[in-house]
Amino acid sequence: SGYRGAFRLSRNENGIWIVNEISMEEYLYGVVPGEMPESFEAEALKAQAVCARTYASRLVNEKKYEDFGADLDDTTDCQVYLPSQENEKAVNAVNDTAGKILAFQGNLAEIYYFSTSCGFTSGLEVWQLNGPDYLRSVSLLQSPELEVGKSISVDEFLRKTDIFSYDSESRYFRWTVQLDLTSSLSRVLEEIRQEIEKGSGKVGIEAAGGSGVSGVEDLGGFQ
Repeated sequence: SGYRGAFRLSRNENGIWIVNEISMEEYLYGVVPGEMPESFEAEALKAQAVCARTYASRLVNEKKYEDFGADLDDTTDCQVYLPSQENEKAVNAVNDTAGKILAFQGNLAEIYYFSTSCGFTSGLEVWQLNGPDYLRSVSLLQSPELEVGKSISVDEFLRKTDIFSYDSESRYFRWTVQLDLTSSLSRVLEEIRQEIEKGSGKVGIEAAGGSGVSGVEDLGGFQ
């Protein structure tokens, strides 16, 4: 219920794969409401549609899901696809921008978007990648919270709650969370160990003085 197009089922040694076969525009009917609330203005929804179409086109070209007989999946690994939330404003935004994508020097642009910033956008260096010039970090601050020439630590900046930014009204702009990790120490250390063994480069461990440690068994508790 709520799905457009047809379904194709295929069996292999791992089970049955179910693929929903739809056009790009029909796919976007479910992506735009999955990524942007219906309450947003029409022009914002159109911009979202163009970004989502461009991003999906790049993923299709990468053939990441070719082994599954598919172009994309329906999670945040690609883009959130929620056909059950299809609405008139989202459909109109997709139709009004039909076929339009963003390009740079003749190639599909690298389009990354997010719900909320911290006051600045992030460049691809956050993921240890070299990106194009148009993906450099830029300020979204709308008032001079930081004096010209003054620098503060990232931690101090993220703790500031009096900042006015393009998206500072979002409940995710500044938030705190408290975790009791004392009862979960072994599980957390195991997760860290597994991530390090993957060799992804996302996690590293070092002693307080900056010197390296051989493994999670050298780590202490949490403070």
